[in-house]
Amino acid sequence: MATIKDHIGKHWRTYLEIYLAGVVVLGVTQQFFDIQLPAPWRSDPKTRIAVSMPESGQIGRCATIRGTGHAPKGESIWLVQQTMGHGSYYLKPAREEMGGEGRWSVYGQVGDDKGGGLQYAFQAILIDDDWGRWLPAIVTSNGLSTSEIPPHQAASPKVVVTRNADNRPCG
Repeated sequence: MATIKDHIGKHWRTYLEIYLAGVVVLGVTQQFFDIQLPAPWRSDPKTRIAVSMPESGQIGRCATIRGTGHAPKGESIWLVQQTMGHGSYYLKPAREEMGGEGRWSVYGQVGDDKGGGLQYAFQAILIDDDWGRWLPAIVTSNGLSTSEIPPHQAASPKVVVTRNADNRPCG
């Protein structure tokens, strides 16, 4: 009767191939479905941030995006906005509400006058103060457009929201 050690010794290549195939499938699935698996060293519950889904499920051209979470000392919360299917990201700093209850908000324009009916992804990120001081210097009235999200300490899951047909300009 063969032992487990003998069996594994004879079939180790098969087990290695199955393992490698699983790693490849997981990696492709993660990229295809835009899943972000959190790094284990970033799972501190004090740094968890989230974007709240609007009650109506839609937003207007001028919207206040709200979320929960608190930026630890030396970091700040920024909102990342992306039109689904486009490569550009727009960044805006969040304003943490007073009282330390872990709520924040960002007011601004979502898309342009042709953005009604489009889907937008929102994600909150924690940026260290060095980046946080540098980014506002280059933010324009339409927000900071970039092809990549800046280095960050933590990120919320993305929330995808459809914009309604309201095209009134932001005041």
